[in-house]
Amino acid sequence: MFKVGLEIHTQLHTSKKLFSKSSIPSFISNNTFDDNTSNNNKNVSFQDLALPGTQPILTPNSLNYAIKLALSLNCKINKFSNFDRKHYFYGDQPLGYQITQHYNPIASNGQIKLFKRHNPKLSKDLLINIIQLQLEQDTGRSIYHSINSSNSFIDFNRSNISLIEMVTEPNFTNIEEIRSFLQYYIKLIQNLNISSGDLENGSIRVDVNINIPNHPRVEIKNLPTISSILNACKYESNRQYNILKEGLPIDNSIQTRGWDGKKTFHLRNKESNVDYRYVPDMELPILKISSDLINKIEKFEMPISTADKLDYLMNNYNLNIKDARILFNNDKLLNFYEICYKNSNDDPKSQKKLINWINHELLGSLTKSELEFNENIINVESFIELIKLVNNNKITNQNGKLLLLHLINNKDDQLKSIESLAIEFDMIITSQSIDNSTSIIIDNILNKYNDIVIEIKSTKPNKINYLLGQCMKELRGKVQPNIIMNELKKRLDI
Repeated sequence: MFKVGLEIHTQLHTSKKLFSKSSIPSFISNNTFDDNTSNNNKNVSFQDLALPGTQPILTPNSLNYAIKLALSLNCKINKFSNFDRKHYFYGDQPLGYQITQHYNPIASNGQIKLFKRHNPKLSKDLLINIIQLQLEQDTGRSIYHSINSSNSFIDFNRSNISLIEMVTEPNFTNIEEIRSFLQYYIKLIQNLNISSGDLENGSIRVDVNINIPNHPRVEIKNLPTISSILNACKYESNRQYNILKEGLPIDNSIQTRGWDGKKTFHLRNKESNVDYRYVPDMELPILKISSDLINKIEKFEMPISTADKLDYLMNNYNLNIKDARILFNNDKLLNFYEICYKNSNDDPKSQKKLINWINHELLGSLTKSELEFNENIINVESFIELIKLVNNNKITNQNGKLLLLHLINNKDDQLKSIESLAIEFDMIITSQSIDNSTSIIIDNILNKYNDIVIEIKSTKPNKINYLLGQCMKELRGKVQPNIIMNELKKRLDI
């Protein structure tokens, strides 16, 4: 068992930077080199470059966003907060220090509870304690054309962008807990509309602090995806375990390690707080956060919580957690579902079919067509009519899927009656029983696949599904599968 704490840096999508009036371009989070050099250092002010004579001025929206996150994480919001200077030198940090919050952060002492009913893979309800939330400025971005190049460049577009750093206690003891929390946090900041929550583009950057019993803590820096975070934790915990198991010498300093996609590797020994020489930033006034401001944000700007929204979907629509999460993670899809639900029959069977058709058939058809869901992908009336045709045994489920795929890729046909389209494509079920022509087709299939018939009768009864598929293929969905299956079982005496 390991203990893990997370440090998560979240890039806020304010219109202006944290301490300057520079706007934030859409390409700011891209971690790759931009060959369009007109974009590099395009959104940079004198303050972003730390030119002499400039002073930082706080962007109010950054503070409001921090308060929203603090409220969501049940933190104690400090009525008085101030900024500090964290001293270190690096090429993409022109001030020679970072403006952050060390002594009196925006908020502290929060906690989030993840419920097993919302996360079935959790072994139990999980309580995560938040040590603090702090506002700080981002650095510039160092750019290296290649490993062999002697030149490096600095793009200051990212310099001074608003970051919130959240630090958790080491409450995580397994991989699933880390995964569940990260997924929760990303959806939370998206729901709050304070950040894109995109790990791969750098809007969120995660550092991990990990150790097993009797081994000092190790920090793993700048992990770009959830999978890399989880894999790095697995590798590092095993590495520490093997050191103890083999009796190897233990480095008692706090190591900082990197991740190359396969293993962690040593970067440096982590500096202590003394090395950063934190001092209050005298150019920035003390923040006085009033109760009125907190109450206003809480009353008018806070969305429904993740737990409450999932409970609402599960209770009001009788959804399981898997289906509720799919809708919860896509606001447009959820809106489409709710409109369809209001316009569909109150029969529980119809409602069950509705969620299956949206979460599985509709999304599956979109994946096949390499499309993403949007409100114009299919109109509600056509979608409901299609489901009714299936429910009323006018067309088979399989032909319904084919018709849905057609409608997605042929929007003009959505203006037509769906039943008329089914007639046009010869999809209408013509028989609710085994007529002579259907009987002949079944006979032909049984004769053609006599070897499978023998296997079914002897040791492999499940192979009857193959015969069913062949029959349905020949019948082109004009008879319900259950009718054909019953006839096959009758003829094979199983």
